[in-house]
Amino acid sequence: MMSVTEFKERGNEKFKAGEFEEALSLYTQALGLGDLKDSDKAVIYKNRAMCQLKLDKFEKAVADATEALDLVPNDPKALYRRCLAYEQLGQLENAFKDASSLLRVEPKNVAVQPILARLTPIIRDRSTKQNSMQEKVKQMFNLAFDKSNDKEKRLQAANNLIVLAREDGGIPLIMEHGGLGKLKEITFNEKDPDLLQAATRILSCLTQDSKSRSQTVYEEIGTVRLGQLMAMPVEGLSNSVAHLLLNMLHSIANWSEYQVKIEEFQEKKRNRDPAIHPRLVLDEYQQKFVDEVFTGLIKMLQHHKVSACGRDAAMELMIKTVTRKEGLLWTKKLLDTEAIEGLLLIAGAIKQHETLPVTDQSRMHASLLLNKIWEDLAGDKEADKFKEKVSVFFKEMFANEDLDSKVEAVRAISMLLQGPFEIGNMLLGFEGVTQIMLALAQSDRVMHQVWTRGFTGHTDHVGLGTE
Repeated sequence: MMSVTEFKERGNEKFKAGEFEEALSLYTQALGLGDLKDSDKAVIYKNRAMCQLKLDKFEKAVADATEALDLVPNDPKALYRRCLAYEQLGQLENAFKDASSLLRVEPKNVAVQPILARLTPIIRDRSTKQNSMQEKVKQMFNLAFDKSNDKEKRLQAANNLIVLAREDGGIPLIMEHGGLGKLKEITFNEKDPDLLQAATRILSCLTQDSKSRSQTVYEEIGTVRLGQLMAMPVEGLSNSVAHLLLNMLHSIANWSEYQVKIEEFQEKKRNRDPAIHPRLVLDEYQQKFVDEVFTGLIKMLQHHKVSACGRDAAMELMIKTVTRKEGLLWTKKLLDTEAIEGLLLIAGAIKQHETLPVTDQSRMHASLLLNKIWEDLAGDKEADKFKEKVSVFFKEMFANEDLDSKVEAVRAISMLLQGPFEIGNMLLGFEGVTQIMLALAQSDRVMHQVWTRGFTGHTDHVGLGTE
């Protein structure tokens, strides 16, 4: 059994021979013997840091040099090696701090002087820009959040904050100046939709790829208020809120980490290696947030107070998040809600009937989402449940004596024939459906004829095509 000294000396020999991996292993074994003096530990950590640098393992070099500095503060070699690693990692402010500390410890150190020569103008320039950005943030805050200013000035300032939030260093400055609290105040108290939209766009920048800030927005503003904003009859605002919620879903659910696992799984499949499709695992906090968003979106499908553009935004968000493989595993849950019925209602909605507020794109959104749900179903049991929901919905629609209800049912079937086609085709086989469509086509009401005419192109095979 070799001693610490022997491991270290053999490590030094390997390092001098350029065998850095072997040297690293020997230093690690030396540290593993335990009961070392702090000064001995520091030397070995410094040696390991040098190996890490030679192997381009810069983060590990920082870690080892830091261990050495914790044991022997201001050690020149540890400072120098950590400085080199920080510079390679692009953490220039940290590199500059270590270089400056080293120069204070050893004013005549020749090795550190070229580093300071390189870093000083860069840090000075960054500092100038940072101070300038701080002033800009202060100015924009004073203009955007002061209600005594006119709307145009406030809106221009808010839009400038969006630009700043997209620049390096902009988000920390906004947070430092209490931006989140001021944005919260706007989302709850502001009436102007343009300012509300600007506020949600800033929040989108703050929450992108940031779990902590997304959680703060969730806890301070909440899904209920965000849902209310998305339901307002302002398309830009609805879309901005939907984008904000998507950022929060991805950040809070650690979406990027899950995507890495998906890519690794797909790579294994391409190489024909054994692999199991990864699952998105959520803790209690994450699940609570995801469930709140899910429940809110389901309610928005049929709620009469939700605007047409808000309903579209809700469906677009669900399209991006619903599937098992690419989303938040909502497909199975949807079958236990009234989501299918809501989407079918939207697919058949007619503006003039005012059944639900819809846009010209609403029916297509509903069809696309229904098709994604259908394609994502797992097994016959889920497919049968989907079909049962659809069957009950249309039987009730066709049983209604109101002719307008039948027209909406026919329009919904026409959308289902664009996707999922199998379900639309199933409905054509229902008893009495063909007769109802013929009656509508021959109705005295011109609008009934117009609304069923678009369907005839799909139904030539049952004798309903126009001549």
